[in-house]
Amino acid sequence: MSGVSSSAWGESNEQQRIARKIAAIEFGCEEVDGAPFREHFLDFDGAKCFESGGQNIGLGDLVVNHLQLKKEML
Repeated sequence: MSGVSSSAWGESNEQQRIARKIAAIEFGCEEVDGAPFREHFLDFDGAKCFESGGQNIGLGDLVVNHLQLKKEML
């Protein structure tokens, strides 16, 4: 860590944390697994998720009516 400022180290850690979250969501999409979505996305009353098939109201709706529906179709 010599020669690296603490702020640069923090940014690097933050970038790595974001990259891990993106990879988890990608895995969730590919494996039709709602767990990464529930872990990394906020859910609150009135939340809307937009995807190519339309709009989902809340995280549960996205997981059940988008991800799991695709799994059943496969």
